[in-house]
Amino acid sequence: MYIIPLAFAAILLPLRLHGSQKFLDNNPALGAYQDVIKCFPAHGTLYLLYRNYEYDPYYGGTAKCVYATQNDPVINDSTFITIGYENTERRVRMTFLSGPGYTVKNEVNFKALDGSGDDYNITVAYVDCPKCHVLRSNYIDRGAGCQLYVPEDALQEENACCHFVYDLLCGTSPKYQIYEDCN
Repeated sequence: MYIIPLAFAAILLPLRLHGSQKFLDNNPALGAYQDVIKCFPAHGTLYLLYRNYEYDPYYGGTAKCVYATQNDPVINDSTFITIGYENTERRVRMTFLSGPGYTVKNEVNFKALDGSGDDYNITVAYVDCPKCHVLRSNYIDRGAGCQLYVPEDALQEENACCHFVYDLLCGTSPKYQIYEDCN
């Protein structure tokens, strides 16, 4: 059970000691832990549990109960999802991309279909499809903004591995709790 996070940490520790790059997870050797397209089709809704920044311009500012639900199949590395928060829902086109040096799909472009012109990218820091997605918001502090999404059916589970990876990659503080009994 703890083999994956230990392997992940074993790869990351030498990078941290040598200070070779801005983010430890920006490493094509970690692609097996970052290939987000393997999580689609998504089964159910993903909820934003917490993030390390308070205000998000694309997800309702300081809104609580942020979620994402896949609406359509993936065709040509693209699909449509609904992003919701409080009393708002937005339909968004998701396109899966490979970052520099990567052969897996570790980046996602989001393009709003509501005429707002919103167009932004996230980078996948870590993904365990049935348990969690640790994402970097490229538009927050040049990628230092992190989010932890959890599938609806895993919300009641205490997943130490996901929290450990988030803390390792994104820091332990601050953490802004976004999911709050979102029924």
